[in-house]
Amino acid sequence: MPKMKSRLFVSYIVSYLLVLLLPLAAINGLFSQRFIRAYRDEINSKVRADMTQLAAAMDRELETMSQTSSEIRLTMDLLSFRFLDDPLASREAIARLSAYRITNPLIEEVVLYPLQDDFAVASSTSCRKDLFLSQILRCRDCTPEELRVRLETLETPAVLQQVNWKGETGYLCMMYPIRTDYQTPAGACLFLLPKASLSRFLDAKMGKYGAATYVLDADGTLLFSSGELDGLTADSLALSTPEGRTVVNGTEYQASSVSSAQWGWRYISLVPEDQQAFQQLHTVSRELAAATLLVVLAAGVLIFVLMRVNYTPIRRLKEKAMSVTAGSSAGHISELDCISGALDALSSRNLQMAERLESNAATIKNIYLQRLAAGRYATHEDFNRDAAECGLVLRSQWYFAAAVRVVPAEADLEKFAETLQRALEPEFECYYIFMLEPGRILTVNGIGEGQEMRARERIERERARISSGLGLSVTVGIGGLCRETEELPRSMMEAGQALDYRFVSGNDRTLCFDEITLPSGAPARYPYRQFEKLRNALRAGNEREVTEAVEEIMAYLEESNLPLFSAKGLCFELLSLFAHQLRPDDGLRCEAENSLLSLSGIDTAQDVLGIVRELRRNLSKTSAPPDDPRGTEALIAEMLEYVDQNCLRCDFSLQEMSERFNMLLPNLSQFFKDKTGQNLLDYSTSLRMQRAKILLAETQMPLKELGYQVGYYNVSSFIRRFKQTQGVTPGDYRRLCREGGAP
Repeated sequence: MPKMKSRLFVSYIVSYLLVLLLPLAAINGLFSQRFIRAYRDEINSKVRADMTQLAAAMDRELETMSQTSSEIRLTMDLLSFRFLDDPLASREAIARLSAYRITNPLIEEVVLYPLQDDFAVASSTSCRKDLFLSQILRCRDCTPEELRVRLETLETPAVLQQVNWKGETGYLCMMYPIRTDYQTPAGACLFLLPKASLSRFLDAKMGKYGAATYVLDADGTLLFSSGELDGLTADSLALSTPEGRTVVNGTEYQASSVSSAQWGWRYISLVPEDQQAFQQLHTVSRELAAATLLVVLAAGVLIFVLMRVNYTPIRRLKEKAMSVTAGSSAGHISELDCISGALDALSSRNLQMAERLESNAATIKNIYLQRLAAGRYATHEDFNRDAAECGLVLRSQWYFAAAVRVVPAEADLEKFAETLQRALEPEFECYYIFMLEPGRILTVNGIGEGQEMRARERIERERARISSGLGLSVTVGIGGLCRETEELPRSMMEAGQALDYRFVSGNDRTLCFDEITLPSGAPARYPYRQFEKLRNALRAGNEREVTEAVEEIMAYLEESNLPLFSAKGLCFELLSLFAHQLRPDDGLRCEAENSLLSLSGIDTAQDVLGIVRELRRNLSKTSAPPDDPRGTEALIAEMLEYVDQNCLRCDFSLQEMSERFNMLLPNLSQFFKDKTGQNLLDYSTSLRMQRAKILLAETQMPLKELGYQVGYYNVSSFIRRFKQTQGVTPGDYRRLCREGGAP
């Protein structure tokens, strides 16, 4: 394929790629955003759910410590407790506190601080209060004295941050007040929680996210944390509750926070964006973008290949267009412009041709209507098949002819005919024919059932109106009704006879054939025998008998001294017989038809006899089979081959074959039977049936299609003829073939 550098080709490629790329990009972007957002929301939901569980677990631990302080109140009488007075009871208290410490991994030490005693008792030691507050338990945010006051006046649970226990830092101290049954302050229970244990507690829940987790009290003070971030202080955490994306030290995090309903503590978690879950999300996004790009590239290659294939007809069409326009500059313009120019050129030529055809349209219509008036068409459907393309269509049930004589003959007959046609067409069909005789027009009219009198009245009204308006003398002769178009020649002759009656009735009126009085002197005897002999001879194709019958009719016309009306009637019968028997393309038939059209204008019986003599002289040229230089054997072989090749066509007919071999149908049939011993119709039917039997035996073709394949439009006609010739229906024959019993 030649290299294509067309701008049209490139523009199509680019446009198709854009059509592909834009939706894919939009879908990819929308999907990515929705997918990433959904995935991120899912991760955040899991983080929030874990943080909620973390807060609940921490609340349960704190609640356990509260319950422990309550048990101590129930098991010990702190108002009467004296460590030095009863050392044994003190040992039991120390053992109980040690049991509480061992059962809870978060607790490193449990301390009982009674108000009525000078000693503070721990699970691992006991000492005087002043030593305990100054040496063992120290708080960075308050002095020993302030801590003592706070313990002795403790009303609600509280927490101490930054506690030093036995010289070690990093403890959180939970303080719970102890009261008697009468709500009298009895002391306090202290739980020492190492921040390292609390960090491990946080990591157990949030470590899988690689998160930095912070726990703040209700005042926003940082209590403990895990995975602390540099540069992030408790104050910055306390100022706001971060949610969603946040940036710390140039690193992006997903922040989430929940609050404890029991203590009011706030749990804040910062999950890094480079954490594995989010890394997978970014990986999926990149893979999706890469897959989209690959799809676009593959589709682009496919579009390019298909465009090269599909562009070939356009390129060839451009070459054709260039040959039409024969323009040297066609190669420098786009294909569409070149093709458009070619179409414009063709349109201009068609317009010129249409103008030439339009000038001949009236002549063509006149030829079809002359054939109609001469009886060429047996039915109006036959006429419609030929003349519909010229705008001539007949739809009526009854037809009649009307002969019109206009004086002066030099008047504009075309204008008069068109005016008359437009005036009559609203009620019935009307077409006009220009006759050879000056000032004469013939109209073919179609009406419905029972409209004859109404049509006559309408013709008379319009005749009077138009003749008065145009200043013309118009006389109309109307022939009798006929059921189909093949009888129009008789109606035409009757219209001419009615028009001739103007010599009796006068001009400027409408004369109907069935209302005129025939002239006297009409022969009492009709040559029935001679016409019957002529009909039989024409059917048999017997040239000798045809010639004899015509000579007898001529002798009758010459000897009988008939009046003009009767002579025209006999001549009409004679011409009609020949017009129906001869081939449509035969010159003699055309001559007979023209004679029929001019018969109404003949003024003497001798002119009628002259038409018959001329017909007789030309008869011998068409009535017999033509001589074939190759001999009879070659001719019959050609006929057999023609039938073999064409009989399976649905439109095949014996009339077509007679035209092909330039013979009359009766002569062709007789010649074929004499040479082959078989009737021509039977021979063609046998060929069709043989082909039908082969198709029935070897295929499952439906009968309707099978009938069409062997020359039958109508499946019923095929079934009827098959049964008539083979003795069984096509369906039964196919069944017998399957069963192996077909003849």
